[in-house]
Amino acid sequence: KDISVGFLVDNILNHLREDGQSICPNIGDLLSDIAFNSIGYVIPYVGKELDEIKYLGLGVFKDSILIDIINIKDTKPLLYVLANNPKIIELISDSMDDKNNYSFRVTINKRNIVTAYENDTVVININLDLDAELRYQYYINQITQDMIKNFEKELSLKISNDIFDMVKKAQKEFRCDIFKFGKKFKSQ
Repeated sequence: KDISVGFLVDNILNHLREDGQSICPNIGDLLSDIAFNSIGYVIPYVGKELDEIKYLGLGVFKDSILIDIINIKDTKPLLYVLANNPKIIELISDSMDDKNNYSFRVTINKRNIVTAYENDTVVININLDLDAELRYQYYINQITQDMIKNFEKELSLKISNDIFDMVKKAQKEFRCDIFKFGKKFKSQ
């Protein structure tokens, strides 16, 4: 009930949105999602953990009822598809030395979601043009062209699998369209 808590939450959400670490829809977006009626939506979930007020992930809503919470560590696939300017940290293990890991900061240059209706089935293609910057290695190694190609493949596969798994979870567990593919399909 203290106004300073409201300012703290507002500050957390603004920082996360600007840094590309969360999806922060505005009221107009939420009203549009609610009016669409058949889709779900996500909003930032802020709560108390270990006596601290902090961002814990994303609340999943269907019919304007909270149905689940996506833990902060599992929000990356949604950020790739929905966030305005996501800046996501991805970790890749060294195939030659499993004790060494490489940390990449991944941003999106371009995102394109194309829908189609083929053979009585809705087809959704998500095309992401990603830019990955090596930020940190646990043990410093010389980076070769072969390693760069391998990192590109591994990052692409990891991100694709993460998005696919989250789409399946949204369909099977949440039973709603938190990715807003229905809106894309309708508009296209």
